[in-house]
Amino acid sequence: MKNFAFIEDFWKRADEAIYNSGLTKQEISRKMGCDRKTLYTTCNCMSGPNIAKFCEAVNVSADWLLGLTNGKKNE
Repeated sequence: MKNFAFIEDFWKRADEAIYNSGLTKQEISRKMGCDRKTLYTTCNCMSGPNIAKFCEAVNVSADWLLGLTNGKKNE
């Protein structure tokens, strides 16, 4: 059950990051090097490079996205 909570928190934070970025999903996808259709599929893989690209595109820290810290900004 703990893994489910992690995944749920991950997606809540990802959605929050997208909303707060002020960017469209199309713009975020372009920054990540994928198309809008595969934005969530790409992030869903949860590979290190994809998480890093997503965090860079929406300017949040990977630690925050993964629920390891409360600090949102990518410093």
